[in-house]
Amino acid sequence: MAVYTKHMHFARKAALLFVTGLLPLTLFSFGLFLSLRMVFGTPHPIESALERSDIYSVAVQDALKQAQQKEPASSDVPLTRPEIQAAIQKAFPPQLLQQNTTHFLDSTYAWLQGKDKNLSFTIDLTQAKVNLANYMGDYVAQRVTQLPQCTSVAQLSGTVDPYNATCVPKGFDTNIAVLQAKQDILSNKGFLENPVLTASTIKNDQGETLQQQLEAGPRAYKRVMTGIVSLGILAAALGVAAVFLHDSRRAGLKRVSIIAIVVGLSSALVAFAASLAAQRISDKVAASYSNNGLQSKMADIVQLLVNDVRAWWLGFGITLALLGVGILVALTLTRNNAQVHAKSPEPSNAKPSAEAGDHPEQPAKSS
Repeated sequence: MAVYTKHMHFARKAALLFVTGLLPLTLFSFGLFLSLRMVFGTPHPIESALERSDIYSVAVQDALKQAQQKEPASSDVPLTRPEIQAAIQKAFPPQLLQQNTTHFLDSTYAWLQGKDKNLSFTIDLTQAKVNLANYMGDYVAQRVTQLPQCTSVAQLSGTVDPYNATCVPKGFDTNIAVLQAKQDILSNKGFLENPVLTASTIKNDQGETLQQQLEAGPRAYKRVMTGIVSLGILAAALGVAAVFLHDSRRAGLKRVSIIAIVVGLSSALVAFAASLAAQRISDKVAASYSNNGLQSKMADIVQLLVNDVRAWWLGFGITLALLGVGILVALTLTRNNAQVHAKSPEPSNAKPSAEAGDHPEQPAKSS
């Protein structure tokens, strides 16, 4: 019997050592992954970061810069002109870009979360393309109307380029140039050839649709979300086990509370340090891309998302530390109350005996 008891005591101590060793790592990991889940588990924090970074205001401007670098010398539309750039930015305002991006993110997350069976989104830029054609027509009409009449034979014999012509023949019909400018935009195969984008129309070089390329997405998302919940349940189970494996419940609660305080403060410090490191990296990236608005805004987005993760992780650490402090305070108060009750004298129900001489002697009864 003594040998059995000794073995049980050793097994209990070993289990306690394992549980209390694994509990801090589990709590720390749960805080980190919970914070990541709160930021990247839904589309709203990402949408908020995109809006706060003001990336939509520079997206079209950056696209114009890229197009200018790739623009051939014989390009029909001179993208370097401020009037044409203004027309393009007017046709594709930041609100339109934000609306389509939000719709894309909401639809993608609904598919990942299993709310929608298929990845279904529609980005329709048809009206924006029509608006651009109308704005370009207005620009051409204004420009051609202000051109002088051609005088030389060479000028009269050539065709009229509404974007680059320096004069127009006598009696030139401006409406023809306007219609031609609009048609060039609407039929341009290199510019929004298909203005309606869906999950089925976006394909890679192998002809796979976007849903086919991301086929494993919903399963991976579900596994990650389930894993985070399981990690939290494991941390709670380890905490309960640590309490019951101690010789006394008070000792177990005290040890668990100390672990919670240490892990909570460590999580808060690491979250703060990670945020500072990310800030420095973001500043360096932004400085290196100071002339590129889009990439600079991308660095801002990363920094905003890191700050959101930091805020959640910091909150988790502080909450965990306060929980540990609360348990310690409760243990201290209950111990003090127990000591006070133990020191207080027991109330006596016995009546005090009469001392000699306290009462007069009773007279003897007469017979």
